[in-house]
Parts: sequence; C-alpha cells; structure tokens
Amino acid sequence: MLNIFIRKLVNLFNSIHQRSTYELIYQKYGVSERFFFQGVDSEVYGDGEFKVGQNSYCGNRCAFQTAIGYEIKIGSNVAISHNVRIYTSNRSSQYITVGKEPKYSFGSVSIGDNVWIGANVFIKEGVIIGDNVVIGANSVVTKNVGSKSIIGGVPAKALNK
Repeated sequence: MLNIFIRKLVNLFNSIHQRSTYELIYQKYGVSERFFFQGVDSEVYGDGEFKVGQNSYCGNRCAFQTAIGYEIKIGSNVAISHNVRIYTSNRSSQYITVGKEPKYSFGSVSIGDNVWIGANVFIKEGVIIGDNVVIGANSVVTKNVGSKSIIGGVPAKALNK
C-alpha cells in the first residue's frame, strides 16, 4: 500500500514539474498555449526564436534548438511525434576526422501548416518544409520539402512521385 502511495506521489511531483517547465517555455519564447506538449521531457533551448501556429503539438522527448539570430517556425495543425529533433545550428565533424577546426552551420527552420512528423525524425538547420507534408518515422531531413509531399528515409527523399 505504501509503495502505491509513493508511486502516486512521485507521478504527481513529475506532473507538476513538467507543467512548470512548459510554462517557462511558453513565457520565454512567447509561445501560444494552443501549442501542446502532449508528453514529457520535451525542451526548447537556445537564444533564438521559437514560433508556433495554432493547434500544433509535440510528443515525448522532443528537442527544439534555436541559435541566436535564427528561428524555428512551426505552422498550424502540425503533429510532431515522439523524440523529434529540430536544430538551427550544427557543427561539422571535420575536426574529428581530419583534424581541422570545427565549422558551424546555421539556418532557420520553417515548417508549414498541416504537417505530420513521425517519431525519431531529425530536421537539419536551414530546412524549409511546405504545407500538407508527411515525414515518415526515423527520417533525417537535410533538404527543403515542397508542399503536398510524403518523404522518408536517411536522408529523406520523396516517396509519392
């Protein structure tokens, strides 16, 4: 009986902590509360901008990284599944593989309206995704995606030719 009580108490604490974390994101980035964090452990971090349309959501453990001077813009009615990563900056691997100084690349990310993003998707800096797009689970999006597309794979490519 005591174990059940402790488990419920821990769940309540986690729920309160999660809500306060998301409230800080809403305040810091000016995000409308019409963007829903449907799960736990999602985060928005960095000193860039994070803009979201109406009735969009993300699932568990999503990460949105916004470098200063860049933005992530998500349209309305966008469904972002679990463990999705969207970044506005990245570092080259050349400093590891050939001993060169690391180079950084930056770019804003824009996602149109009515987009569905499957689980475990990575969206690279500088990518623009049009309206009415489906991105299959486990995809790596490295290039712009036109409207009314279905894409998937590593790297992601059109599946509805």
